[in-house]
Amino acid sequence: MRWTVCVVAVGLGLVPMTSRAQEAVELEDAKGERRTLVMALPMSGLSEQVGVGVEQAIGSHVALAGAAKAWGSSSVGNETYLPSGLDLSSHNWGVGVDAGVHFYVTGHAPEGFWVGPHVEMSMSRHSAENLLFPMWEVPDKDDVYVLSSRTVEYGGSARVGYTAIVGPGLTVQVGVGLAALTSRTANFRLKNEGSLGGLAGGLGLPSLRSWSVAPRMTVGLGWAF
Repeated sequence: MRWTVCVVAVGLGLVPMTSRAQEAVELEDAKGERRTLVMALPMSGLSEQVGVGVEQAIGSHVALAGAAKAWGSSSVGNETYLPSGLDLSSHNWGVGVDAGVHFYVTGHAPEGFWVGPHVEMSMSRHSAENLLFPMWEVPDKDDVYVLSSRTVEYGGSARVGYTAIVGPGLTVQVGVGLAALTSRTANFRLKNEGSLGGLAGGLGLPSLRSWSVAPRMTVGLGWAF
């Protein structure tokens, strides 16, 4: 009788442990079934960029990733040397896309530590008002000209990061990397003739080509399903 009581007591003690183990297995199985990530990117590339990203697992350790981003800014200011009411403005905006492959070295895609290459391309526009006037005159609105440009940038990057699926599907992803980029800036224009006659009117400036190395950082928050 005493042995029966002991066996029953041990069995009852193992029930909670078995239940917890079963819950852990079920949670792990639920995670393993999640193959797609959809994330908002409040920080993408640069601090003022925002975007949205998607990642799809195509194997146990491989996933395809893609993102679209946008940014913009605008300002209006009055320099101390300008007459009252004469304000100069500037505007910036741009859009970009990137795509990559993530190789998961820990865990199972799309969760764990990953490394992989990315390619990217972006287009941005910039316009700024400036003044062109003779030194012997007081500037007015007729002396304001607009300098505008368009920049196309493309290249590739190597990135590393970590993706965590927390809770039922809430996903957090952090990635960093280094990009090599080529850019072309074109379509500079000076508009408005101003007090100097036709000197500034419709003046086209040459295109500029350059290359650069830039850091990359992304922070994503979204859902896995």
